Formats: sequence, C-alpha cells, structure tokens
Amino acid sequence: MVNKTNYKKICLKLYKKLFVLLKEHFNLKIQLFAGKLKKIHLLKVCKKKISKLKFLMGLNKVNKYDR
Repeated sequence: MVNKTNYKKICLKLYKKLFVLLKEHFNLKIQLFAGKLKKIHLLKVCKKKISKLKFLMGLNKVNKYDR
C-alpha cells in the first residue's frame, strides 16, 4: 500500500521526469528549426514518452490522497 509520503515522492519524481522530457523536446524542436537535427524520429519518440508520463500522472489523481 502506498502511504502519503511515498505518494508525494513518486509524484515528485514524475514531475522531475516530465520537466526533463519537456526540456529535451524543446531542444529537439529548436535543432529541427535550425536545420541541425539529423534524427527526426527522436521528436516522435520524445513526444510519446511525454504523453505516457502524463497519462500515468493522470492515473495518480484517482488516488485517495489527491482528494
């Protein structure tokens, strides 16, 4: 069972991971517009990772500690 302190730690880790992924996605977009990005598929991969993480964070809101 997840207690309140563990839940907060998990949420904090998810937000940190989300921030890193958003920063990476931004940098990839900048490289794309500058014409320096050779591996364009990395944008799609990064976007999928962000959406998966946001989905997981949405599932956590059903938890009793968010009420």
